[in-house]
Amino acid sequence: MSSNPPRLHPFRRLNLEQQRKRAKDLLRAHRRRDPDAVARVHRHLPRAAGLLPVQVAALPLRLADAQLVVAREAGFPTWPRLKHHLATTPDGARLRVLRGTAVVRHGGEDA
Repeated sequence: MSSNPPRLHPFRRLNLEQQRKRAKDLLRAHRRRDPDAVARVHRHLPRAAGLLPVQVAALPLRLADAQLVVAREAGFPTWPRLKHHLATTPDGARLRVLRGTAVVRHGGEDA
């Protein structure tokens, strides 16, 4: 398994329920001390900064922590910002992730 964070396919629609599931899956994987999950948490969770991977694996992770990691992987600074975006964006909006930066595209626009 690779330790790279999961990437959203360019122009893949974000779905709140899917993101909630991703957060719960991350939480379960971290509790199993899955190396990919530990690396994702280490990369995106502020309180994991400066810790060794074994220390990150031992952190008591909460659902809110996993949600923050998922939000940051999608290019949002917080879970509430991700939720707000999904609640206020028209159905045609899509998120494009390029090098970890979120770019919102509307409808069929390419630019």
